[in-house]
Amino acid sequence: MRGTQAKRMGKIWVITEEQSIQAHNITSPQNSTTMNTPRVNREQAEGLKKVGYDVKVTGRYSATFYHEEPIDDYVMYNWNISSVNFSAPTLDEAARWLRDVKGWHVAVDTTGMGWYLFCTEIEVGDMVLPTKNNFPTHDLALSAGIDLILKKLEDGK
Repeated sequence: MRGTQAKRMGKIWVITEEQSIQAHNITSPQNSTTMNTPRVNREQAEGLKKVGYDVKVTGRYSATFYHEEPIDDYVMYNWNISSVNFSAPTLDEAARWLRDVKGWHVAVDTTGMGWYLFCTEIEVGDMVLPTKNNFPTHDLALSAGIDLILKKLEDGK
């Protein structure tokens, strides 16, 4: 069983990827070619499409039928040019695009007892913090940061 390890106060805590995904409702990477890196969820994929995400990725969600898991087609394509698909990048790909194209950076760090985040508008230096800021995993904190930035962008900043 493959798991991730986190050292905390001299003890090793081991949880499997599946347990982390189930506990935190993060998209399962099992059928992904992204080396087990979680993808954005469906709502994030729709939000990224609204704000102009245009990078070629392998994962997608279909608008013609509802499903929770992304479809992995093993073909790099900008699925957002289609009216019936949404590109499903990894969390890291989405965060990189938000930083490089939209000028918003998600910073995730740990306190040793959890993960926290803050989002910064690079040009202005404005910082935005979520109302809840203690997450059990890095991926969950990064996902929450993506949600926060997408809301800001959809609301016109």
